[in-house]
Amino acid sequence: MSSSFLLLCFYSLSLSAQNYKAAVGIRLGTEVGITGQFRIGERSTLEGMLQTSFRYPSSQFSVLYERHYPIITKGLNMYLGVGPHIGWYAPPETSQTDIKFGISPIAGAELTLGKLNFSWDMKPTINLVGGYRILELETAISVRYILVKRSKNSKSSNWKFWERNSSGSKKRGRSGKA
Repeated sequence: MSSSFLLLCFYSLSLSAQNYKAAVGIRLGTEVGITGQFRIGERSTLEGMLQTSFRYPSSQFSVLYERHYPIITKGLNMYLGVGPHIGWYAPPETSQTDIKFGISPIAGAELTLGKLNFSWDMKPTINLVGGYRILELETAISVRYILVKRSKNSKSSNWKFWERNSSGSKKRGRSGKA
């Protein structure tokens, strides 16, 4: 019974796992917030997060570059990334709000099923300026709704818009090949 269930799960993953271009959702863990991802390359995304802490009176915005590594199927990935964050926190000894700024590395795993993308990650926050601590450890589960799916036949986007003529096709090089 259990081996049949496991086989059915892997079979359904390969059928329904989809790549995406853009997804937005919620992030729940040591912090709560919203998250959005936009694919910028074959295995790369930019992720924006706006979150607030349960532990401290603080909020922060992060933009992370993430590199994805497929596991088993295209819909199951591990990822690593890094990016800057800026935040606001209210030290308990004052009534003012101070700024924090730093770097946030991230490591996690994601699973895409149909129009939903699920992920779990560890995201330490390294505050270079401000904050309660220099190092704040964060972990969360994110659930995102896929706004734009990536077509199965497109391997990567051609960001070299200067290589396209006005009709949208690629310019021919000296050899006459597209």
